Amino acid sequence: MPDLRPHLLIMDDEPAIIDVLTALLEEEGYRVSTSASLLDLSQIRALAPDALVLEIMFAGERTGWPFVTRARLDRTVGQIPMVLCTAAVTTVEPMRERLAAQRIQVISKPFDLDELLGAIAGVLERTALADA
Repeated sequence: MPDLRPHLLIMDDEPAIIDVLTALLEEEGYRVSTSASLLDLSQIRALAPDALVLEIMFAGERTGWPFVTRARLDRTVGQIPMVLCTAAVTTVEPMRERLAAQRIQVISKPFDLDELLGAIAGVLERTALADA
């Protein structure tokens, strides 16, 4: 029988963040896949997550930005909502409205767990409504 729980893919280069998010999200009833690096779009298509939770800073570099651009241009991955869970607040804040228009929610680190859960639930709900 297929697992019908919402599937989240977490991509963050900090093992402690991955561990905390995995435990929290699984406790909340989500199915979670993780990666300590940004996956290739073909890998994401194969995993078919319902939402992506990711950092934009990997190893001190803003490698997440080119990923977000490529992901949004991809016909399949571009439909997956994203939650950027990032410490790069000064980089992200000026673009918050533009990101929201692309179904990208921004949560600042250190994050409040309830805020993160609300952001994830919100992007999943908006996707479900758009698909209905």
